[in-house]
Amino acid sequence: MIKLINPLPAWVTSAVREPAALDFIGLIFDVFEVWDDLVDRDKPVSDELISDAFRKAVVHLPINAFYMQNFGALYPHVVATITAWETANELHKAKDKESIAHAYTLRKLMINLIVECVRILDGNTAALNASVLGWSDSAKNDSFETFLGEAL
Repeated sequence: MIKLINPLPAWVTSAVREPAALDFIGLIFDVFEVWDDLVDRDKPVSDELISDAFRKAVVHLPINAFYMQNFGALYPHVVATITAWETANELHKAKDKESIAHAYTLRKLMINLIVECVRILDGNTAALNASVLGWSDSAKNDSFETFLGEAL
């Protein structure tokens, strides 16, 4: 297992039990977190964290066994997650409630990447269960009202 900077949410570790898949998710999560902090400039990012994120993106992610084995299924989800996050950042600048609502949802689409990992490992029923679990957990721990209050 790769040393992660950010612990994975409990719903992820309960839905995904394959070590290589958990490494894949953790690598993506750590890289995206640093990327987000660099773009948003909302918290300082040390040189060590930046180097760690680049190492994970350039060295560890391409050789992750789960990602390599399922590249055709996962790559489109990775790219879609990035595009959704970039779109959320643009919509967030609009400062109207409707744009903020879309930004709130789009920035959480990594949930769908995790759900696809579950689908690959355990099938459609498990993926649906993981999706409900992930979106429910997100709603509890990151409310729209809080996000809206911070955004406007």
